Amino acid sequence: MAHQQLANRLNNSGYKNWLKAGQCLLVLAGGIAPYIEHEIRSFHEYVLNQNTQLQRRCHSGCSSKGKLSFLCPLCSEWSKVILRYHRQPNVSTVNWDNCSPALWSQDHWELAKAYMPKGAYKKSALHQCDASALLNLLNFCNWFSVDPQLVREVICCRNELMHSSEMCMDEGWMKRYHGALLRLLRHLHHQVVPLDEAVQQIEEVDSVSQSDTMALSVSQLEAELLGERLRELLQDTETQDAECLLRLREFLQANTDLRERFSEELQQEQFRPQEAAAMSS
Repeated sequence: MAHQQLANRLNNSGYKNWLKAGQCLLVLAGGIAPYIEHEIRSFHEYVLNQNTQLQRRCHSGCSSKGKLSFLCPLCSEWSKVILRYHRQPNVSTVNWDNCSPALWSQDHWELAKAYMPKGAYKKSALHQCDASALLNLLNFCNWFSVDPQLVREVICCRNELMHSSEMCMDEGWMKRYHGALLRLLRHLHHQVVPLDEAVQQIEEVDSVSQSDTMALSVSQLEAELLGERLRELLQDTETQDAECLLRLREFLQANTDLRERFSEELQQEQFRPQEAAAMSS
């Protein structure tokens, strides 16, 4: 039954494109992950070597949940370093709440999270980071030798993909997205890191199989993308897209296999006032 429901969903070419585009994001993240891990470690080591005072440990238990003005002198100096290497060092682009300042001197990944989107607080290692986190790190941290415009093109497409209320992408969009991905990967390949395999995989993502042998992997891909979309929609209550959230809930509830897979999320997350208003309008 679950395989048949998946096959029915894949009969919608726009939804199949949505899944294919998500698969490309996973390929991209996997391809650039080793490079990012290496560079962030190098960045952290460079900062420590440039200023031996930053090698000391914070004994004040500094937290980014309060104002930065409350940081100890050591963590305050670290925050200045973060801004120095930020391409857009203003309040709206630096998500201090992602970080545990007391760990900046010890953990290179705590440094990386300052350049990631809101919600990266619990990401304590590379494997926990999705494409959005890695792309924003590339975009905002000027330690990376990349063309930020190429990165932003992919981020724009990624946001359009994950914020699509219908979760359907047409062929014109897919062509633009495909081009943005390949331009970035080829740029990185020529600049800093071999990415032949990732380029090849993205070039070969031209269909999503509906066969029984592929049903499990496609189902897992679908669940991962839908889960990411749900988490992102629920994450920021200030800018929450109520219409998209409602459509996603309706989609999950209308498909028995997805309703069962996401039963916990559907039960725990109650409709917010603006969502109820949207339902009654």
